[in-house]
Amino acid sequence: LQTVDENPTRYSLVLTDFHIGEMRGDDFVKELRSLEQLWGNNLVIIGMTGDDNITLATWNEVDAVLHKPFNRKSLLCTIERGTLARGLECKIPRIDASSEHVP
Repeated sequence: LQTVDENPTRYSLVLTDFHIGEMRGDDFVKELRSLEQLWGNNLVIIGMTGDDNITLATWNEVDAVLHKPFNRKSLLCTIERGTLARGLECKIPRIDASSEHVP
């Protein structure tokens, strides 16, 4: 939190795990969303977890949930989904779901 809070305009995407040590990922995301309102910017927050019981419905305020293990294609598709969920332009190469090739 401190790193993002010190330079909030530098970040547009945050990837976080649900189990991150001192606090849980859902508490971390709540803190980020509170700070985000003060900063006036629009963060895309992707939650990562190895727990299949944690979903977009149960992890409030994340834009997408990425289940581990994952590959590059899954990561890029999840970032795209989260970005579009926030109504933002996705600035990563478009992923063709039918293709195995990821640019």
